Amino acid sequence: MSPGPDGLHPRVIKEMMEELLQPLRILFESSFQEGNIPEDWHIAYITAIYKKGSKSEPGNYRSTVLQLIRVLDGWTEIIDDRQAVDIVYCDFMKAFDRVPHKRLLEKSI
Repeated sequence: MSPGPDGLHPRVIKEMMEELLQPLRILFESSFQEGNIPEDWHIAYITAIYKKGSKSEPGNYRSTVLQLIRVLDGWTEIIDDRQAVDIVYCDFMKAFDRVPHKRLLEKSI
């Protein structure tokens, strides 16, 4: 895990959780009530994470450039229409590695 655009390492944020909770709550509520998002909140680092196989093959990463472009394009349209974008990240890495694929296919038919 590496620092985001703010330069803070996630460990620092986790260890300072109690101290940061109230100020962040105030910031989020204020932003929500005013309908205004600070410019710094529009910045994100998106990194393709290596899975396995050849590192020179784009398909061996969890996020491909094309996927990121499509997602960002959709988010941009929504934000341009002054609507909110809620994002939930789920890591399904190896979720189906332990499932008997033959049995799974039989159940889907």
